[in-house]
Amino acid sequence: FVDIHCHYFNGKFAFRELLEIGWRKLNGNYPYNRDEKKMRLESISISSELKTIVEYVASLFSTLGANAEDNYQYEQNSFEQSKLNKNNLLPIITSPLMMDIYFVADKGEYLDERKGIKELPDSTYSQTITPLEISINEQKQFKSFAENLRGEVLSVVREKQVVSKMQPEGIDTGMKDLEQALDNVIAEFEYTAEEERIGNKETELVQLTRGFRKQLKEIKNLKSKYPETVFPFFAVDPRRVGIVHLLEENLKSGAFAGVKLYPPLGYLPTHPDLYPIYDLCLQYNVPIAAHCSPGGFHTIYKKKEMKTELLDQNGNRKIIKVIPSEGYDLSACSHEKCRYFADPDNWIAILENEKYKDLRINLAHFGGEEQFEKYVGREGQKPEKENWTAKIIKLIERYDNLYTDLSYHIDEEVSEDIKNLIVKHSFLKDRLMFGTDFIMILLNYKLTREKDKALVDYFNHFEGLTEPLFSTNALRFLGKIDTNQGA
Repeated sequence: FVDIHCHYFNGKFAFRELLEIGWRKLNGNYPYNRDEKKMRLESISISSELKTIVEYVASLFSTLGANAEDNYQYEQNSFEQSKLNKNNLLPIITSPLMMDIYFVADKGEYLDERKGIKELPDSTYSQTITPLEISINEQKQFKSFAENLRGEVLSVVREKQVVSKMQPEGIDTGMKDLEQALDNVIAEFEYTAEEERIGNKETELVQLTRGFRKQLKEIKNLKSKYPETVFPFFAVDPRRVGIVHLLEENLKSGAFAGVKLYPPLGYLPTHPDLYPIYDLCLQYNVPIAAHCSPGGFHTIYKKKEMKTELLDQNGNRKIIKVIPSEGYDLSACSHEKCRYFADPDNWIAILENEKYKDLRINLAHFGGEEQFEKYVGREGQKPEKENWTAKIIKLIERYDNLYTDLSYHIDEEVSEDIKNLIVKHSFLKDRLMFGTDFIMILLNYKLTREKDKALVDYFNHFEGLTEPLFSTNALRFLGKIDTNQGA
């Protein structure tokens, strides 16, 4: 049994990144170090941009306060209690997907800065990507800033009343533990830990924010402890300096089984710096999982225009303004930001590229639960045939190495809908994969009134579906069995 789409990071990861994003923006050093532009801070304030990220951090603390191993064990225990565990399938195989949220507040500034960084001599280049260090003179101001952010997070958690009592697997331990967790993260920034200073072959020319580095370390430790059941995906944002090198080192070591892309954070699949990533995926025979639903976390940019970069048909880098086409208003609502960057059709340029015909790609979420329900037609409604789910089905029929997963599909009718879809589109039986989207299930536990049973109930409502969806398809996607097996 394989869960091809889960997450084991926690709220501490997101709070670390929030602190770094906020402090760097206040000092004029976001997204890269620009010490010559550093300003003297007379007052500390929390911008509306940061408050958007605070909402995300608070939601994570409502569900994932534990470390990666605790979350892994929680999922194993939930599956053991579920109806899907009929043949003693424990332990199940999981593919935890990393997340990289550091560039969520980038509005395209990175484009000019990145070009300048690449032209710097090595000694200066390395300074632009060194870990954030709070100097002695900055400690007082940083403390004030961090305490303000801490208060914002706690306020949102209290307002939404998202902290609840759960059984002792460690997923959620209440407000006191949350306060302590935030304090511990703030304390990490009050000194430069030795591990932040140490350079090695893997990271010496890589921009590593504190949250990303600790998340990476935790997932690698989990893989080391459970090598036969944990197959993690490495989070890539093309704007992170040195990411190609860091990915290759981790693929070479066998620590990671795939790559995770999250375009709604502000980039397209045709971003020029993603092509070396695609090349590595082919070289090491690993797949890509890409967020592909109108919902989710997204760039916080609120205006109708932002800059990004793509590779045009002639292979040239091209900077473009993100001017939404009709119906894609980036300022309208959060979903529209996801729609522009995560549209399934954005992948056609990659899928049509002969060089990447063997690249295995998972357009995760099958377009999202709402799109899926509209496609199949619910409660007497006429099926909607031109939405994202429809697009993904058409693409899967056309491209042999394209997959999708059913992560975060919590409606109890999904099993019957899937059966009917497979009857109608027989090719789907070899391309659909099971996933939980671990975080979202716990955030929206309408399946049950008992939050601690949410994941158990999620497993239960997929009862009745056939084996390829639970195992064979995912193993083929991961490259663990022959591509023709089960087809």
